[in-house]
Amino acid sequence: CPPMLPAQMTVVFSFLDGSQWPLEFLDITGTQCTDEDLKRLPLNALRLLKFGELELKLGDIRDRDELNLEGQALDEGQARFLLSVLNSVGCTNFLHLGAPAGQKPILSASAVFVVAKYLQEGSIAVALIDGLEVDLRLFRGELRTLTFSKQKIDDHHMAVIAKLIDGLTWKNKAEPQAFEVLDITGHQLSEASLRKLVELAFDRKLFRILRLDSLSFNVWKLRE
Repeated sequence: CPPMLPAQMTVVFSFLDGSQWPLEFLDITGTQCTDEDLKRLPLNALRLLKFGELELKLGDIRDRDELNLEGQALDEGQARFLLSVLNSVGCTNFLHLGAPAGQKPILSASAVFVVAKYLQEGSIAVALIDGLEVDLRLFRGELRTLTFSKQKIDDHHMAVIAKLIDGLTWKNKAEPQAFEVLDITGHQLSEASLRKLVELAFDRKLFRILRLDSLSFNVWKLRE
């Protein structure tokens, strides 16, 4: 599709609704596609949806219940579009966005925050975000644990963890939806990363217990 305004999108939807041919590929690059527009697209019939540099293999998402966009950098706008599509198509097993494990993060900070908010509200089981594995089953479980134990964490990844926690605990600006345990065991963290960790622990009530190797801190009692 050429660049179009919402009113022009209505014409396209009218054509799609009346089309007798099943679509497999749709390119909506340049359009101002809203969440409501996405609900009208024949996403369950499409195999491939293209939006700028973002190519979504919807057939794979439906067949495998997972989405792997390893190595593709996303900004906030692309992340919001992607998550709107996932809301329509459904994806509950695995989501991989950004850099492969062990490599420098490539997602924008705002994209990580938007994705983390989606993970908090959605039903994804496991996500790999810029090389960090997030087990949402543990996070939503009885112990409400977010663990990055024995994963490679440098200063760049610590910044990603901070943004992930911001999104995963977002309720409103004044009152985060705190979780129980942050486990960062098995690392030799740099001084800068340790400072970031302390800032995370004491700036707001984001989590109650911090596990760091053989040490376990009740952050809320320390704050008091």
